[in-house]
Amino acid sequence: MPASALRVEVDGVGSLPFPLRAPVTKKLIAKARQASFGRGEQTLSDTSMRNTWEITPDRITLGGPDWEHTLAGVLDGVRSALGLPPATVLRAEPHALLVYGKGQFFLPHQDSEKDDSMVGTLVISPPSHHTGGELVVSHVGRSVTHQACRERLTFTAFYADCLHEVQPVKSGYRVTLTMNLLAERIRPAGENDSGPVADLAHCLSEHFAEPAEQRYAYGRKEAAPTNRLVYLLDHEYTQRGLDWARLKGADAARTALLRQAAAQAGCEAVLALAEVKETWDAHAPYDRYGEVEHYADCEDECLLDPDGEPGAERPRSGDFSDYELRSRCLTGCGR
Repeated sequence: MPASALRVEVDGVGSLPFPLRAPVTKKLIAKARQASFGRGEQTLSDTSMRNTWEITPDRITLGGPDWEHTLAGVLDGVRSALGLPPATVLRAEPHALLVYGKGQFFLPHQDSEKDDSMVGTLVISPPSHHTGGELVVSHVGRSVTHQACRERLTFTAFYADCLHEVQPVKSGYRVTLTMNLLAERIRPAGENDSGPVADLAHCLSEHFAEPAEQRYAYGRKEAAPTNRLVYLLDHEYTQRGLDWARLKGADAARTALLRQAAAQAGCEAVLALAEVKETWDAHAPYDRYGEVEHYADCEDECLLDPDGEPGAERPRSGDFSDYELRSRCLTGCGR
């Protein structure tokens, strides 16, 4: 967007001229504090993890003759690009004005949820002359790198659970305004949504009509078969952010269809947090004990200790580079 669309005033500094240059940026640093970061329930300050300056939102005033209209258009585009349903209304709440000097950075992290309705972060980059300081956002194996423009306003939005980092600034100063993205629904999720609801309902009915496979644990049959079907979502959620109205991207559309199908099939649909663990089996074509090659199907007499006594294995070499992962088991527990 044009730089003229936004006017930023900072207490003790005044209105910021764009593009930002070193004399004004140094004044911002003089009014700033070392930025902290969240880890669980803690708020920490560690320059080896996050090295930047921040000015709190109570000292920042945003304005401009066309700012409200510009921001509304950006948020509408963000809602669509993030895959949120049309019924979602996004609001942007200022969080901090950040200043990165030469060598400063923020290591990969996820944003904490500062509000019950927060779903993501909007980064507004006013024009400034600097190199480095790229914002890298990663999710499910894909990474996107964003570099601010020297002449115009740029906007970057991402979900709070996406891993992201600010790479070290090489020269000049990187200045950004971060805003919390808050989502509100003007109608219940799934209402009037279209999709193959009847097909999904039929699949659910068939799934629960089929006898469940009995499981055995250490030779004992479990007391009762499971009567649940678990569908894992793409994004990560906290207990605070787990709500039908604040699901992200494709998660919102898929769960809307599943809820309608569940109602038709006489099932109850619920949201829950889950911990998923993967257990893999490692196999090698043979093991090496001393100078003898031992295959997986070798006889017991091969397992001799140095004195020839059976039942005691010789020490292994510790090199497992030849091992192959052949199968895995997924287990999970709800919370």
